[in-house]
Amino acid sequence: MVKLKETILFVFIVFNFSRLYAAGFKEHILSPKIGGAWIVPIHNMDTYDNTDNVAHSGAGIINFDALFNHKCGFSFIISNNFYLLFEKNYLEESISKITVFPIYSLTFLFGYTYGIDNTFEFTIASGLGVLSTIWFLNFPLQINFAKYFNHKYGLYISIMENFCFPPIKDEDYSSLYFNVFNISLGPCFRL
Repeated sequence: MVKLKETILFVFIVFNFSRLYAAGFKEHILSPKIGGAWIVPIHNMDTYDNTDNVAHSGAGIINFDALFNHKCGFSFIISNNFYLLFEKNYLEESISKITVFPIYSLTFLFGYTYGIDNTFEFTIASGLGVLSTIWFLNFPLQINFAKYFNHKYGLYISIMENFCFPPIKDEDYSSLYFNVFNISLGPCFRL
C-alpha cells in the first residue's frame, strides 16, 4: 500500500511540474510510439574474462513522449519507456526458454528544436532519468524527427541512447552498467 501511495504522489508531482513548466512553450506535442531496443549489460569486474563480460538482449519498447518546445529554440521532453526485455535462459544444453522481463524508464530531457516551415522538426536533447526494476540512474541522449502532414498530425521518429548505472554502490550491482539503444516510431499530435 505504501508503494502505491508513493507512486501516485510521484505521478501527481511530475504531472503538475510538467503542466507548470509547459505553460511558456509555443508547441505541446504528444507521441505514442513502438519500436525496438538493444540492451547491453556491462560487468566491470576482474572476475569476468573477455568472453563473459557482455550479454546482449533485445527488447520491444512502448514509448510515450511529451514534447514542449518553441518552433526554433529550447525544448523540454518527458519520455516514458516501457521495455519488454527478451532473455533466453538455457535450462539444459538442448532446451532453452525465452522469458519476458518488463523494465520502465522515465527521463527528463532538455534540448533544442529546429523547425522548417510547419512541416518538419528536428530535436536533440539530453537529460537525466531513472530505470526501474533495479533502480538505475540513466543519462539519455535523444534525437527526434517529426514530419507533419497537416498542422496537427504527423509522424515521429525517435532515436535514444542511454547510459545507466547504479546510484548506490553495493556488492550485487556496483559493477553493472547498461547501455540501452532504442529506435521507435509513431504518430505525433500537436495540441
